[in-house]
Amino acid sequence: VPPWAPSTYGQYTQDHMRLHAEIVDWMRYMDPRPAERSLRNVLVNRLVDLLQRGKNALFPDASVHIFGSMRTGLLLPGSDVDICINGLPPGTEKQVLESVSANLEIQGIPTDKPRFIGARVPIVKFTDRLSQLECDISVNALGGRHNTRMVKELLDAYPQSRPLVLVVKTFLRQRRMNEVFYGGLSSYSISLMVIN
Repeated sequence: VPPWAPSTYGQYTQDHMRLHAEIVDWMRYMDPRPAERSLRNVLVNRLVDLLQRGKNALFPDASVHIFGSMRTGLLLPGSDVDICINGLPPGTEKQVLESVSANLEIQGIPTDKPRFIGARVPIVKFTDRLSQLECDISVNALGGRHNTRMVKELLDAYPQSRPLVLVVKTFLRQRRMNEVFYGGLSSYSISLMVIN
C-alpha cells in the first residue's frame, strides 16, 4: 500500500473512481508540510531584504515579486522559488543579475556559485544554503506574474484540474523534462494543456 493511501481503495468498484481517489490522496500527501512552507517563507524574506527591503538593499526603489508554483498552489516538495525584480531600467537585466549573483555569494546564501542562464528571460539560478531549495531570480520579466495570475484564475475556475496538473508536473520532473531552459514544459504550459 503506498504511503499516501489510507486504504486499498476496495470500496470503489469502478477503476476510474479508484484512480481518482488515489490521485487526490497522493496530492494531499505531496502538499508541502508547514515546516517546508516556513523554510520557503524564510528564504523569500531573506532575499527580499537583500534585494529591496533591507537596510543595505541592492534595489530599494524596485519591487520584488514571488510568482510561479508558490503563488498558484502547484507547489511540490522541493519546487524552486521564483522571484522577479521589477521596476529597473530596461536593458540593465544582465548587469542587475551579475550584481545579484555577486551579492548572494558575499552574503553566503548559495551553496555554490550562482549560475547565469541566458535564456529569453535571463535568470540567476542557485541553491539556498540553509533550506537547500533552488531559487530563480529574474529582472523585469512581467510574463511570469501574468502567467501566474492566469493559472490561478484557471485553477479557481476548474479546481478539479489541480490533481492532474500535479501528476503531469511530477511525471515530467521525474524525467527531468520540467525545465523550460532545457526544452521542458513549465507549470504554466502543463496547466494550459490539462485545462484545455
